[in-house]
Amino acid sequence: ILLSSGDISMEDLDLALIDHKAKGMRIGEALVSIGAIEERVLTRAVAAQEKFPFVDLSVMELPEDLITTFPREIALRHRVIPFKEANKTLHRATDDPKNLIALDEISFSMGQKVEVSMASTKDISLLIEKNYGTENEYLAEFEDIRLADEVEFVRSPGSQQRFEDQSIQAIYK
Repeated sequence: ILLSSGDISMEDLDLALIDHKAKGMRIGEALVSIGAIEERVLTRAVAAQEKFPFVDLSVMELPEDLITTFPREIALRHRVIPFKEANKTLHRATDDPKNLIALDEISFSMGQKVEVSMASTKDISLLIEKNYGTENEYLAEFEDIRLADEVEFVRSPGSQQRFEDQSIQAIYK
């Protein structure tokens, strides 16, 4: 596809094949690595080959209401970003459109049909970070909530001894 479309030359392919063999990279990754193509061009070609729609997220402005209603945990866990909602169907972009577990979870949690499009990993990462924060930020918030729950447990009447007993038991398990 990339050769026939003129996106790469035979020389680019030969260089990528060297990296593919030497470093064990996928040929597409090698083409991006040597600067023959951008990741977005590669993703568009893979989408065409796999018969998935391609979406260029770099030129889109995501609807705020869609971002706020789409679960952050799902966006981070499955690396998906919602980009459109039409006719009771949620359109989401991913770099792994064959992930049926993600598709089922999104459909169930949002209560609607889900359509999948491919987008570049880089574009998805940028939009997830911009709209939902990083995974480390999410984990830090989760840790803050967990610690707050533990502090509340310690402060509740009569719980100090139970908390200490549980901590000691945990050490010896």
